[in-house]
Amino acid sequence: MEETIDLKNIFKMMWEKKSIIIIVTMIAILLGFIYSYKFVKPKYTAKVQIVLVQIDKNQEKKANIGALTQADVTINDKIISTYQKLLTNDDVLTQVIKNTQIVDITPAELKKATTATVVSNTQILDIQVTNKNAEKAAILANELAKVFKEKIYNTYGIDNVSITLVAETPKEPSNIHHAKDILMFTIGGLVIAIFIILLVNFLDNSIKTASDIEDMGLNILAEFPEIKEMKSFDGNKGGSI
Repeated sequence: MEETIDLKNIFKMMWEKKSIIIIVTMIAILLGFIYSYKFVKPKYTAKVQIVLVQIDKNQEKKANIGALTQADVTINDKIISTYQKLLTNDDVLTQVIKNTQIVDITPAELKKATTATVVSNTQILDIQVTNKNAEKAAILANELAKVFKEKIYNTYGIDNVSITLVAETPKEPSNIHHAKDILMFTIGGLVIAIFIILLVNFLDNSIKTASDIEDMGLNILAEFPEIKEMKSFDGNKGGSI
């Protein structure tokens, strides 16, 4: 027997089972609310920005990035990639922790909490540090940029790292999005409810309508009309006819 999907019947089925959809969706919304407000621990992200420039030894270093000429910005992609790796070097991270005296984080944890991305078509690096404490996130980010700048100078003997944006203490958590979390749970609840209804209907082999019999390739010999309860002439309810 070839089965076809009738969208009209599916929508009708969903409407008849709308109570299930509503209940499951409401439960999902409640779970999303509890998860977002009770289980998600706030984390704060602080950002510091540095620029990598080639400074002529006979040229006075310019502190303002807007004053840099095209000749100054000659660092190629390979050097930037190298600098990105040096930024999360164990020696650098260990020195950052030592300088800040923040003892509740290890170099491995700091490395995991640090991201460095290149601003498109520039020699600018955005450095972000995430921590459960907003103040610590800013302190670690600023110290990381400072130690990295010193590391480049001590390793290569060049001073071509300029800190253009100092990290400030973030005021809002970077990982908490209540509306987004609840929306995701709501969508998940709808999907689960629809899946349950379709699965139950698929597994239900009982015959409900005459069309179900015809779908099985059988003939209908007789069809009994629905018998409703009628009132007797004296106004009292009588038996079924």
